[in-house]
Amino acid sequence: KLVPKPEKANFLLAVSGGIDSCALTHLFFQNKLTFDIAHCNFHLRGEDSNLDCSLVSAMGEKYNVIVFIKEFDTLTLANNSEKSVEMIARELRYDWFAEIGKDYDYIVTAHQANDNAETMLLNLTRGTGLKGMCGIPPVNGKVIRPLLPFSSVEIRNYVTTHQIEYRIDASNLSEEYQRNKMRLVVIPKLQEINPGFINTASNDAAIFKKQYDFYLHYINRYKKK
Repeated sequence: KLVPKPEKANFLLAVSGGIDSCALTHLFFQNKLTFDIAHCNFHLRGEDSNLDCSLVSAMGEKYNVIVFIKEFDTLTLANNSEKSVEMIARELRYDWFAEIGKDYDYIVTAHQANDNAETMLLNLTRGTGLKGMCGIPPVNGKVIRPLLPFSSVEIRNYVTTHQIEYRIDASNLSEEYQRNKMRLVVIPKLQEINPGFINTASNDAAIFKKQYDFYLHYINRYKKK
């Protein structure tokens, strides 16, 4: 349960300018929820990164909301770290969201069902155990992910129906990154075996989460004892 309830809450939406976050913003506006927007410019794609930023800024005017923009020199930080660029960007993003999200009831990201399936498969290959197979949590402290039940196909249909403008990240088409390889190569193969694989993965994640919570509860009881 969300406390306070959505109609009384103040939300900070993480908006990249991609199809999912633009759909999310439109949904919040359509449902007359109170929100502002946060956008990170990681400067990883040259002028495309700036065009993403421009689109999100224009959304602020369109929906009459505040747009917070943070610029990062991500490559320099990554070069001085042993972590991947993706991990550095993720940490920068969530640290900043937590900082500016203090004045909001919830921080909202646009992760959807396909993202969840990709995360589960990545965790499976890395050997993270049962916890990793729980996928992306729909609620994690102040962070909520209301699009998790919906597939990329459903979101694309929504965007097409409502003629919502969004930006395409060309780097998502490169198999250089592990997550992209899951999206572009592995999942399509699994869908040949099971066309409803995305929905199956979501159901599996829910089952694994119940099992994980059950084990954790009794392990903690045993530890206290």
